[in-house]
Amino acid sequence: TINTPYQDVSPSLSPDSKRLYFASNGHGGYGSFDIFYADRLDDTWLNWSKPVNAGPEVNSEGRELFYRPTAGGDFYTSTRNSDGYG
Repeated sequence: TINTPYQDVSPSLSPDSKRLYFASNGHGGYGSFDIFYADRLDDTWLNWSKPVNAGPEVNSEGRELFYRPTAGGDFYTSTRNSDGYG
C-alpha cells in the first residue's frame, strides 16, 4: 500500500503513532518528492490506508522531505523557492 518501486523516504509517526508521514516520488504529486500520509487501520503495523497527498499547503513543485508533526507546529524541508537547497 505504501511502498512503490521508486523512492519512499523520511518516515515519521504522529504523536499517537496512528498516522505515518513519508516522502515519495512514486505516488505522483506536485513535484519531485511530495509528503504523503497513511493511517494505521488496526493495532498491528501491517494494515495501512491508501496514502494521501498532504496537498499544496505542504507540497510544491520542489522537493519536500522529513515531515515532522509536533505540538508546536509541523516541520519539514522544502526546495520551494530555494534554488535547489532545502
